[in-house]
Amino acid sequence: MALSVFSFLRAGGMCGLRSWRHLASGAALAVAGLLSSCTMQKDPSPTKVVKDGIVVSVRDQKLALLRNGKAVRSYDISTSKYGVGSRSGSYKTPRGVHSVVSKVGSGQPKGMVFESCRPTGKVIRPNTPGHDQIVSRVMQLNGLESGNKNSFSRRIYIHGTAEESKIGTPASYGCIRMRSDDVVELYDLVARGDMVAIEDCSLATYLKAEKDARTPIVLADGSVAMPASADMAVQEAPMLASATADTDEEDLIRKAVAGDMAVAELPSKTKSGGKTGGVSSSARGKKGASSRQLASSRSSSKSRTQAASSRKSSSKAKALVRNSSRKSSSAKPKLVSRKSSLAASRSSKSRSRG
Repeated sequence: MALSVFSFLRAGGMCGLRSWRHLASGAALAVAGLLSSCTMQKDPSPTKVVKDGIVVSVRDQKLALLRNGKAVRSYDISTSKYGVGSRSGSYKTPRGVHSVVSKVGSGQPKGMVFESCRPTGKVIRPNTPGHDQIVSRVMQLNGLESGNKNSFSRRIYIHGTAEESKIGTPASYGCIRMRSDDVVELYDLVARGDMVAIEDCSLATYLKAEKDARTPIVLADGSVAMPASADMAVQEAPMLASATADTDEEDLIRKAVAGDMAVAELPSKTKSGGKTGGVSSSARGKKGASSRQLASSRSSSKSRTQAASSRKSSSKAKALVRNSSRKSSSAKPKLVSRKSSLAASRSSKSRSRG
């Protein structure tokens, strides 16, 4: 009887222990889920924004084409299934500001397979089983920040994918994947040198930061400026960078002859509203006026310098004339007195001889 009671108590204790273990495991899972949900709910604000270019939202798995801070196109994409990061060999999508350094695939049919950024001649349909290639179009990115400078060597692209069924979820090995129809359209809307910002935040948060006057703006030359001085910085920064950098002198002369260097460097974005490359016609007029004032001041200073040198030369010439006249006037009396002395001596000799 005592043995059976002991066995019963032992069995009950074991069941209680198992129950406590299950409860502890369930609580741990609940805490982990809560922490992960809090992490997912956190939507960080970008530290800087791009007014004209591309923004990639890792959180939303979306890409938006921006013009003057407004989204004019939006596409579903896929970033890396390994997360975000810039370490080589990590297969992660890098954060930060990039630029489009090359475009490959103009005129190729949709579904053209590319290897090492070269068309292979093979065309495949979307979601073909067993195929996960780069197709249709390729835009290679170059990192502009210290944390993503290896993006070019890592071969980070915006490209079409054959696995279109996975678009909208993280599925790539570091690149930004798009559907063939979408990447062909985007390819025709962007130019080499356009900015590409890859951010953790949602697209809505990024567009909200575009309107915030406290958020720095990334300009077309990669420099950063505050919104209050963005228009002037767009004009001045490329010129200052060209003038201070170790640039070919002939290239600077060519740009100066061509006109406004800042406007010439920026690609054309839109024809409406009299804007070119995000620079207004009034801003270009102001810059042209300042350039003309600078040129007139330089020419006036040059003319003053030439006048001063001519006055100096004329004064030197007058001094030489005066010196020469003095020498000539002092030399003539000496010559006359010498001749008269010779004549006197001759006459005295003739008188003594006679």
